[in-house]
Amino acid sequence: MSKNHKTFLLILIFAAQIGYGKSLKDSIDAAYGASLPSDIRFFTLPNGLRCYLAHNAKPERRAEIRLVINAGSLLEDDDQRGLAHVLEHLAFNGSKRFPKQAIVKYLEERGMDFGAHTNAYTSADETLYQMQIPTDSLSVFATALDIVADWSSALTLDSAAIEKERSIVIEEWRMGYLGLQGRINHAFTSTFYGNSRYHQRLPIGTKSSLDTFKHEALRRFYRDWYVPKNMALVVVGDIPVDSLERFIRERLSEIPARESVRIVAQERAAMRLLPTSADSLPIVSIIADKEMPSIICETHWRSAVQSITTQDQYKKSLLRGLTLALINNRFAELATASTKPPFRSASVTWSEQSRLLSSASLSLEPSEALFTSYEAALVELRRINRDGFLPSEIARAKAGTQKSMMMAYNERRNIPSSVRVGALVSHALTGSLVIDPEQQYKRDSTTLAQSSPDELRQMATTLFPIGSPQQLTFIAVSPQDSSGITPSSVRTLLHRADTAPIQPYREDSVQKRILSVMPPRGTILRERFYARSGVTEWRLSNGVRVLLKPTPFTNDQILIQSVAEGGLSLAPPQEYLAAKTAIALQAPSVAGVGALTATELGRVLTGKSVAVTPFADRLYHGMTAVCSPSDIETALKLFYAAHTAPRFDSVSSTTAKQRELQSFGNRANAPLTVIQDSINAILYDNHYAVRTPTRTEIQDWNHQQHGFPFFRQLFGNMRGGTVSIVGSFDIKSMKAQILRYIGGLPTKISPLRFRDIGAYPKQVTAAEKTIRKGAEAQAYTFIASTTFLPEWTLKFDITTDIVREIADTKLRETLRNDAGGVYASNVDVDVQTKPRPYVQTSISFPCEPQRVGELATSTAALWERLRADGIQERDVQEAKTKLLAARQTSMNDNNKWLERLQFWTRQGDSPERIFEYVPTLEAINREDVRRAFHLLFGTTNRARFVLLPEKL
Repeated sequence: MSKNHKTFLLILIFAAQIGYGKSLKDSIDAAYGASLPSDIRFFTLPNGLRCYLAHNAKPERRAEIRLVINAGSLLEDDDQRGLAHVLEHLAFNGSKRFPKQAIVKYLEERGMDFGAHTNAYTSADETLYQMQIPTDSLSVFATALDIVADWSSALTLDSAAIEKERSIVIEEWRMGYLGLQGRINHAFTSTFYGNSRYHQRLPIGTKSSLDTFKHEALRRFYRDWYVPKNMALVVVGDIPVDSLERFIRERLSEIPARESVRIVAQERAAMRLLPTSADSLPIVSIIADKEMPSIICETHWRSAVQSITTQDQYKKSLLRGLTLALINNRFAELATASTKPPFRSASVTWSEQSRLLSSASLSLEPSEALFTSYEAALVELRRINRDGFLPSEIARAKAGTQKSMMMAYNERRNIPSSVRVGALVSHALTGSLVIDPEQQYKRDSTTLAQSSPDELRQMATTLFPIGSPQQLTFIAVSPQDSSGITPSSVRTLLHRADTAPIQPYREDSVQKRILSVMPPRGTILRERFYARSGVTEWRLSNGVRVLLKPTPFTNDQILIQSVAEGGLSLAPPQEYLAAKTAIALQAPSVAGVGALTATELGRVLTGKSVAVTPFADRLYHGMTAVCSPSDIETALKLFYAAHTAPRFDSVSSTTAKQRELQSFGNRANAPLTVIQDSINAILYDNHYAVRTPTRTEIQDWNHQQHGFPFFRQLFGNMRGGTVSIVGSFDIKSMKAQILRYIGGLPTKISPLRFRDIGAYPKQVTAAEKTIRKGAEAQAYTFIASTTFLPEWTLKFDITTDIVREIADTKLRETLRNDAGGVYASNVDVDVQTKPRPYVQTSISFPCEPQRVGELATSTAALWERLRADGIQERDVQEAKTKLLAARQTSMNDNNKWLERLQFWTRQGDSPERIFEYVPTLEAINREDVRRAFHLLFGTTNRARFVLLPEKL
């Protein structure tokens, strides 16, 4: 019996127990609503549509709407393969009240982007439509409900629209199901699901079914499954629930209460996975693919899905999460704890792959031969199954989990609507438990504290039954022929891992500290408060500037970022690869700091939420830290140590070099990599900062001699740099810590300054290059142009944002809506301010090879029309509305504030300039946009690159 069928029967049983005093609708309402938190309003309309409503203030003046259809590709008939997904596309292409693309147009005119705020998806099990809408206008919300009503029962599905969308979905199939990733996806589904309906009914369908389906077959799917009893509406946002309910009852009760002759639960019950004979277990799939940069391996132990509908099931899910964290901690230590680790990386996960199947998975990147690394991981899992975990391991994992739960509890008032709506969608589909954070924290803490070592060992054994091939699938993708890997050889390996002699796991205690000596405390030379932005500026005695921005957006987050001039521009050309790679290799989580290895540092940070990561681009470098307010001193210590005491780690250095060499070996076989190399060669003259290094350069790369010293040079002098701190903190209480750990950062007499290394894209005149690579019927077009500017201004920067919005929308309408030639297209405008201001415009789209010329001509004709005063005032206003809506939401986001502080720091300006964006945007007129468009989309300054298959 399928999960959905069981849920259906439970509802009927529940209804029978209530008695004759209530209607079936009231009984169903009680069954579905019984497990919901008290702030969720649940009701069912007379037509059978279930409704979930909740007020949520984050983000302000926004609401998330989801229309949930409990039907996906699994329910398609033989002549309907892929049509659940085609139908989802057509929902945006014509209905009773919204002809053609009027739905998308209406929402975009009100600031909502198609894709980001208006979208849909189809899976094997369900179809979901989503909108994010502004709530400062009730008329917009009312119109959004009209859209929901039309999706539910009033799609036009006319033949012309169906034919247009047929070609678009075929392009989606081409983009997602051809090429390397498509081949990997096919291997996974065929191996994991076997000859079952989940493999036979992929949401995309097949090329043959998409080419030949009849219009009536699509309309039949709509009639059969888009009925109110198969649907639920979920609305969460910054709008009163009473108003929500009133609008919904007024607008959606008109949806006809149709009965379907087909019942979802009954049809799903007959769709079990087909049994597999014992002699073919485990199921093994090996792909030898010359485009694969390195070998990867996944093993899945399959089991039936058990939805989390009770507190007992929820407790098991907590124990499962804790067990997985323990295993991953063990694997991480093994991958870094010796001079010759058994694998480069290994990790375990658990996920619901569908409504019927879940899997516990082991993903592995081998360091040597696949089976050698794979056996080491299996042996470690068996050691855990036999011995469990050390008390010290359990204590650390519990402390980390407790910290995560505490942070989630502290942010319970700041949960975004997009997260809350997801939990209600899951409840609508499967009856899964919706957790009330006010009540759940104490229960979770008790469960965590009471979980025993034996429970955790038993959970590991249940998830990863080493030695048994039942329900096991093994998938490997390799650049070389791996024909020696067979079900028999995998069974032999499982047996070997299950019988190998195993010693108990041991670990040493860590007595070291992040800092052995405290830094000298600096002083504040000058202080300034910027009233409008609420930013406090300190100039410290070591030459470092500090910007402090306390915010109310979160309760448990502080962001810290240092930035200074220099970056990779200071690296000698022959050492650029070493310098670039050094940044990632010197992250504390990779190399450790001071006397602490990465493993030891992880133990020292037990129970704390602290992460520090270095970064560098061509002009700037710095460190980013994220922490909980309660861990601020630990974060500042690590921040200081990452600048002053980087640690060389030979294991991570060797692993990085091996990865680079292995990836380089198959680089020439990957079509998209080949075209990118061609673009770099023509646009950048193969500049050393842009081009791919040669095999000899990778072999000669020496991190210890070049990369590590370069890193120390960069971060050993922070004079002239700025440290921005944003989040939930009090300036007075943090003052002493900032003066010690930031005021103590090392500086020299002169600050570092970036060099202009000349890594600019060229201005080329109508350059064209065609690259033939790959065997699949895929083509990609990439068009780029570069314009150097006399100076950078904020007005020009924002004007290019408007141009990009208009051009991106117009290109989508031309190539997708009108020509039906692409699934997705993209226009990007990149403005660089230093050292020499320029703007680069790029256009890209994949398509059928035979249509490259036609679509390129359409694109050129579009730009010509827009240049000839084709940009209308309504286009400008629509783009402005989108940008203003995005700006409005982002002003309540710590990450966006940090990003903007650092941007204006790089320009050498005041943080108050953050507030110039909106008035500058509003002052831009159509003529400004027209001039910028002519500059960005000229007729001669462009390079066009086309990737075609080797044989057409």
